[in-house]
Amino acid sequence: MKERILRRLLRILESHSTKHDKELKIHDHYIDALIQNGDYFYVDIDKCVDPYGFSYGSGWHFFTSIVFHIDSISEKEISRDFASFIRKKHHENAYDGFGIEFKGSDGLKKYSPASLAFLTPWSVTNLTQLEARIASIVREEKLQNDSSPDNKNPLNDPEHLASNHYSRLYELRESILSKGYQLNSVLDDPIKGFVLHRNGAYRILIFNGQHRVATLAGLKHRSIPIKFASKYIIDAQDADKWPLVRNGLWDIDDALHYFHYLFDFNSYEWATRQGLRTYTLMESFQ
Repeated sequence: MKERILRRLLRILESHSTKHDKELKIHDHYIDALIQNGDYFYVDIDKCVDPYGFSYGSGWHFFTSIVFHIDSISEKEISRDFASFIRKKHHENAYDGFGIEFKGSDGLKKYSPASLAFLTPWSVTNLTQLEARIASIVREEKLQNDSSPDNKNPLNDPEHLASNHYSRLYELRESILSKGYQLNSVLDDPIKGFVLHRNGAYRILIFNGQHRVATLAGLKHRSIPIKFASKYIIDAQDADKWPLVRNGLWDIDDALHYFHYLFDFNSYEWATRQGLRTYTLMESFQ
């Protein structure tokens, strides 16, 4: 009887171990991960962008700039820079937030700018649930839907937001400097990204883990392990099959424009034109 129980426990432990090992398998390329039905793969930070099109590597990203300048610039100066960035990039809704000139897709105007990551054309998003989720966040955070920088609510104040982001990035930076980036410690909430492919080139649109990617970039990491946000490659030839194109939220021409924008937008040039403090990962290696 005891032997049967022990053998059963051993089989359970072995199955759990196998599952854990599979989760920790990190492939060298997203193609390898797809072929071998893996979940995790390494990606060049230079290929990572956020939903606004800001690049963590060869372009410019404000969070990355914060991490890079933490030791040389005061928190007060960073907060002032952040306030300037918020005012230059301010938008009332998701439609304005995507940063492209739309021909249609007016339905995006009803959604909060906080929901951009969930509203990309290829996102598998239940829009009713999304609206409820955003409304809940707004209530809980005591934020108003217009998120105007001049709103008197302190949680909408650029300096207040800058302080929150600064604290989070500082803590992440200190943790990574002292312990390294431990993937197995964040398996419940890994960095996730969509893989976009165009004529042999690719981009990773970061869906989850923006602060971690920015921190690793600011610490001059060249590549990072991430998990698929969705296990299919986003390619322009499949635009008519993208979920939020099929349901009519996105006009197909707008969706294709946004897809190409994520490859072509030069966030470094944009930041330079805006007079913002610039830094890129590539500069740090020169």
